[in-house]
Amino acid sequence: MSRELVPLQLEPHELRILQLSVMGYSIKEIGEIMSKSEHTVRHYRKQMLQKNNCNFNVLIYRYVQMRSSERGVVS
Repeated sequence: MSRELVPLQLEPHELRILQLSVMGYSIKEIGEIMSKSEHTVRHYRKQMLQKNNCNFNVLIYRYVQMRSSERGVVS
């Protein structure tokens, strides 16, 4: 069974938060890197989840799957 990946709906700052999260950075560290408060990072993260109708673990999974398919990696 093949499932098509639905593109994620992300603004550039949301994509950066997702990338940094995948790399293992905490919300506090992401805020420091992006020169944003922890509250702002949490707000952006909440927006990502609402727009993509999923929880954060699913969002990370979808991001990793999309990156893998872009690189031709079969999972």
